[in-house]
Amino acid sequence: MKGDGEPSDKINYIPDRKELERIILQSMNDGETYNRADFRDTVRSKINFSDDVLKDTYPSGAIKWENEVAFTVSDLNKSGYILRLQRDCYRITEAGKKFLQSK
Repeated sequence: MKGDGEPSDKINYIPDRKELERIILQSMNDGETYNRADFRDTVRSKINFSDDVLKDTYPSGAIKWENEVAFTVSDLNKSGYILRLQRDCYRITEAGKKFLQSK
């Protein structure tokens, strides 16, 4: 039971882009289409963020971890590992599958 001196399994940081890339590409490896909300849900389900990380915002009000996920998706698209089919609709590419296998 938490609170009995056991360490919390929640993390107090946002993983680096390489880790976020891995999580996102693994979730897309089935070839289906995904949107940014799917990516956020996947990352949040795979990483047990602390409440502080979940609530941490920039002065603009943007939530930091969600912003990192969005930038990671953009990077994956620019790298050719995912393809933007239309606005907010993405699919993994063959290059993305190969990249994932090399990790």
